[in-house]
Amino acid sequence: MFAVAFGYNAFVQTRFMRRLRQEHPSVWVELGQRKVITEDADRTLAAAQLYLLAGEYKLVNDVILVQLGRRAVAAFYFGIAIALAMFIAAGLAGESAISECWSVLL
Repeated sequence: MFAVAFGYNAFVQTRFMRRLRQEHPSVWVELGQRKVITEDADRTLAAAQLYLLAGEYKLVNDVILVQLGRRAVAAFYFGIAIALAMFIAAGLAGESAISECWSVLL
């Protein structure tokens, strides 16, 4: 279940980023100028991910972008909820189950 949620999140987030970059290049350029603490080479992408999670995309007059953004944020939080549920269930099941959870996530 975690893999499905993670895969869907990656798919929708990629579509969101592509639409933002292609249809709203001025916003994309502005994101590249933001201060972001990251080791990644692409600071614009890191800023865009924060832009997505903060909900700033809702200010852009683009129904498709907003729809993709909402889906990506929902999938992100759903994935986190599944990961937490796995660890809680593993904690109740014992130490070996926790090790198994880590192997699935990593």
